[in-house]
Amino acid sequence: MSCHYSDISAENRPSFLPRRPITWKSCSARARKKLEGFYACGYLYAKSADLFLERLASYPSPDRQHIWNKQRETKTAGMFDEYSGAPSHWFGSYVGKNFRFVRKTFKRVIRRFEKGYDFAGKSRPIRFECLSENWGGCRSTLLANASIYGTVRVCPRTLRKPLNEGAMVILHELLHQRLDIGDQRDRACHRGSDARCYREGARKLVQAGKLSKALRNNDNYVYFARGIYLAQRLPWTATR
Repeated sequence: MSCHYSDISAENRPSFLPRRPITWKSCSARARKKLEGFYACGYLYAKSADLFLERLASYPSPDRQHIWNKQRETKTAGMFDEYSGAPSHWFGSYVGKNFRFVRKTFKRVIRRFEKGYDFAGKSRPIRFECLSENWGGCRSTLLANASIYGTVRVCPRTLRKPLNEGAMVILHELLHQRLDIGDQRDRACHRGSDARCYREGARKLVQAGKLSKALRNNDNYVYFARGIYLAQRLPWTATR
């Protein structure tokens, strides 16, 4: 289960893609092609979540709450189900203000995908910088880095990822910087010396009742978006 190249082929490409706001630094033609695929698929993940939440917002509050919580109790409720598209799986039980925050965050990152980064009210293209194997964190486990506003720096190991995994990396990085979320740290997420809530750590935040951190952790958004995308391809709809 993943994003497919058929989803971003010429006949199926989202309308924004011919105008994609990207500039490049030190990226080969092969790397650019790979990153464009990751970017397009990451956009589809985020857009799927945005459309789902937009539809959910049109329902009366009791129905919205029911749909948000409907998949909370499943046979895998105590496990890391990375393919779940249930909002409560990644953000906990429905709370109106939390729903609004998640919805707002996806709208903001969608705008970033479509228009680029905001600099004092003016949009500038996203810059992808391709790093060498010997660059700092690329020598260890780093996949990508968005510590410079407007720039996503990518390690070579990311370019070896399949389409769906690369898309998740790009969506994760575009959620960084001025969207009021980031990589949360918590004891529940400890892996060795690293307490950042990556991957299964996103679910562990919810299981530990750390819902305020789950609401502001990048990977909770990434995995939710990927889950919604997959559910809609199967398909899955927001109905009772």
